[in-house]
Amino acid sequence: MRTSFASLLFVCAAAPVFSACTSTPPAVWSEGTVEAKNDDILWKVTVLSLEKTGFPIGAGLDRDRLHAVSGWKTQLAPFKGEGYRERCEIVYEAVDARRYKVQVRVERERNDDLIHPLDLSYAQWTPDPDNTEKAGIVLGYIKALLGTEFEMKKNEGKQGQKPPAKPVAHTKPME
Repeated sequence: MRTSFASLLFVCAAAPVFSACTSTPPAVWSEGTVEAKNDDILWKVTVLSLEKTGFPIGAGLDRDRLHAVSGWKTQLAPFKGEGYRERCEIVYEAVDARRYKVQVRVERERNDDLIHPLDLSYAQWTPDPDNTEKAGIVLGYIKALLGTEFEMKKNEGKQGQKPPAKPVAHTKPME
């Protein structure tokens, strides 16, 4: 009985240590609602938003399911734990004919290789908390590109009238 109690005590004491080594941080999503005339425009905006934020366009783009997973954007560093890689995941869900619920996640992993942290072939990737700031930036691009409709109007001024002149800033020559 003493042996089983001692082993039980060891397992209970060591469990938090071992579970911390293998735990994966929870996925954190940035959410919003956008309006688009059709799926084609929505998809073009998605690809443009990924490109503008530096995420490589990967093979994980599924236009039919309105689900996009970019390739990994890698940033290596000369010290253990400072190099990282990120990839962006965007999921749309139709709310009605023109409105969509959008969810954006930027998954992040850090490089824990001690010997060759600048060599991608030796990288040892471990899960890191999601980059919520970058997810918000991607979501901001999507909202900005879809959020406003611009309409061209004819000039309401008189025919042949020139626009008002811009003020000219006068500067003194340097002496």
